[in-house]
This record gives sequence, structure tokens and C-alpha cells, in this order.
Amino acid sequence: ETCQRATSSRLIDCSFELYGKKKDGQWNLTIKNADHNYEASEDMSDHPSSRRLNAEEQQIVQQMSASVTKVSVFALKKVHEQFLKVFYVTTENPLQPCTYIFTSLIGLPCSHKIQEYLTNNQYLQLADFHEHWWLQRHQLLSQIPTVTEDLLQQHWQKYSQQFNSWLAHQQSAALDEMSGLFQELAIVVQNLQVQQTRECLLGARNIQSSTQRDPFTFELTKTGRHIRKCGLCHLTGHNSRTCSNNREQN
Repeated sequence: ETCQRATSSRLIDCSFELYGKKKDGQWNLTIKNADHNYEASEDMSDHPSSRRLNAEEQQIVQQMSASVTKVSVFALKKVHEQFLKVFYVTTENPLQPCTYIFTSLIGLPCSHKIQEYLTNNQYLQLADFHEHWWLQRHQLLSQIPTVTEDLLQQHWQKYSQQFNSWLAHQQSAALDEMSGLFQELAIVVQNLQVQQTRECLLGARNIQSSTQRDPFTFELTKTGRHIRKCGLCHLTGHNSRTCSNNREQN
């Protein structure tokens, strides 16, 4: 069978047709209106295809992905910011001399260290990150082959002793891992008990609570008792016949 598609751009009305066959799976593109087509650009730096990762960059991402589960996300973002400094280095805008302040204060590799690794075709290692940024949550799963309640209690007692000495992000990662382990336990569904509700008596009315919701303000105002005011002074507690203003007028 032959498939045919006809479409066009809504902005420039550059219509074209596509013909395809299921046998070979090939499509044939035919331009119907080529008046708005431009010449091929020599500079493709602005095209999205130029920002695709090449084979070497994809390999770098695969190598760095091994550290994602061992280093906090905050540390990886900081290192990525240093990598962008190296990525946009030019002869007109070179890197400033290294002062070792970034690494000594934060404990993460600076842009100069990353540039050195890239020059030597090397990759960042876990040792380049200070232990402050290490996550130890995956050690918990690797040591529990089968999840049972007894094993969970044993490992919880073991890691609870080290929990207080961990940093805030390490404690958060450990708690998330333990919550995931508890959720993997088998859930026993018990038989549901049918609750006998009280039957409504004949002629009984419960207008206020029948909707099972909080009443609106206008409903409260409507159901509340109306406070009568005086027709002369518009004060409460008396009427126009006993009002002092009426006596003065008389």
C-alpha cells in the first residue's frame, strides 16, 4: 500500500507531500511551493543539531553517571557549573589563575582541575569529591538480599548507630531508602467489615448536616436569628414606640 500525506506550513504556506510504502519503509518528499525556501546555511552553530552530544561526550556522561548515586545532586550541580566555565573558555576570555579557594572551602573539583582532566582525557573520580558530599544509601540495599522484617530490624539497629554521625543530606538519603524498603513488604488485605448505618426515621429532617460540609457564610447569615433595630435611631434593644427620639419629637 502507498501512503500519501499533504501538509504545509501555516506561516509561509510552503506546501509539500510525502509518499511512503510499507514494503520498503521509505518516504519520498516533494516540495510543492519552494518560493520561501532559503539557501543552505554555512554556519550551523545555532542549529539544535549542533548541540547534540558526540560519541566522546556520550561516553563522558556514561562515566559520570556512575557517580550520580554516590554524590549528592547539589555537589554535581556545582561541578557542572565549573565545567561550563571550562566549556566557554576562549582565547579572549581565558580562565583566571587558580586560587584553590573553591576546592578548599567546598571540597569539590574546580574548573582548573576539570580542565586538566579534559586535557589528559581523564574523568572525575569519587575521590575528587569530599566525603561530605558522599551518599551511603545504596550500601543498604546491596547488603540485603531478601527483604524481611527480621533483616530490616537488624540492619536498622546497625545503621541507627551511624545515623547520628552522618550529615543532613546523608540522613535524608538513608531515610528515603529505608522507607522504600518498608514499602516493599507484602501488604495483607483484611476482610472488610460492613458497618451498619443508623436508619433514618420516617419524617425525620436533618437539613443542617445532611450535606456533610461546612455551611457558607450566607447560609449562616440566613439561618441565624435576625436582630431587629429601631426605625428611628437604628439601634438595638428597643423599637420606634419606646425610642427616646420619638419622645423628644412629641
